Amino acid sequence: MSKELIIKIPKDPWFFITLVLGFVFIISIFTHGFTNITGFSIINQETVSKNVNSFSSEISESKPAITLIELYDPNCSLCYNVRLHESVLRGNFGLNITKINMVDINTNEGRMLLSKYNITAYPTIIISPEIKNYTEQHNILLNFGKDYSDGYYVFTNMDALQGIIYYKLVDGEWKLINPYLHETGENETRLKFFIVANCPWCQRWEKEIMPSFVNDFGIDVLEPHYLVGENNGNFSSMHGPSELEVNKIELCVLNQSKKAWYDYTLCYDENGACEQYYNETLLENCLNSTVNNLLHNDAELSSDWGVSATPTFYVNYNGTANILRSEWARFVNGSVVTDYETFKSDFCKLINNSLGACS
Repeated sequence: MSKELIIKIPKDPWFFITLVLGFVFIISIFTHGFTNITGFSIINQETVSKNVNSFSSEISESKPAITLIELYDPNCSLCYNVRLHESVLRGNFGLNITKINMVDINTNEGRMLLSKYNITAYPTIIISPEIKNYTEQHNILLNFGKDYSDGYYVFTNMDALQGIIYYKLVDGEWKLINPYLHETGENETRLKFFIVANCPWCQRWEKEIMPSFVNDFGIDVLEPHYLVGENNGNFSSMHGPSELEVNKIELCVLNQSKKAWYDYTLCYDENGACEQYYNETLLENCLNSTVNNLLHNDAELSSDWGVSATPTFYVNYNGTANILRSEWARFVNGSVVTDYETFKSDFCKLINNSLGACS
């Protein structure tokens, strides 16, 4: 029996900041129905939730125009996506953001802003003085940052965030704060990952990387799971009902053996005839009796591990655990880059480019 991957997962790790706190960093995947979000409370949850939700209906061009400055590091592919602030400030806070300046912290302008506002953690945002015209919203934001003498507001309270990766100034040096990266004491390579059947990046990883990974480390290192939503016993998948049906088949095949799952999945990714890779009687029995339990277990595990997009990988390699999420993106010249090759490169870095498929 394979060992469970050892890794420290912060409480509610993909829950950036809650409506409880009034500043929600909810990744777009939750629009697919993954709404099991919990958290800690500093402000009365019911009051803040009602207030924040009401802001979104008040957006108007007649409201004061806001300029948003987003400080980011193009060299930090694992840092949280600073542009998430923008969607929350517009969608939940109802701010009339008319101008966005993305500033690389490595530029003269970036270094000037870090120094001017004594910023000790990034990525972060700076909001123009017009924020004070939004009295209620401004009062909530002061729980997570502060105003400076020139009227600008800076988000500073990284402690209010959970499960993000960012840079922090420690003893005069910038240190990457990665709550997922730690020594496990287990040298055996393990790979827990979350996928769905029709996810394009999942399929590319399965075809391009997984065979090399299995060849080098063996099939037992794989711990595949499916990102499914559950609501009152009803299940959903990211790409709709047809994908959910394939997820069910793949889970049932996995329930037979990892080897059966491995062969079937690669076959399915190539649109092949894949019946030879599983026992049909066992599959039918599973689909008729067991599959809902399998779906429930993976839905619960996805929530516990804070998974919100596919593919997501938790890797233990040479005694060190780390994470890679597909929605984490790097910025190049102010643009978000989420291409598969960049993602593949970041995955390979987690295992020191040790696979032939990584070269």
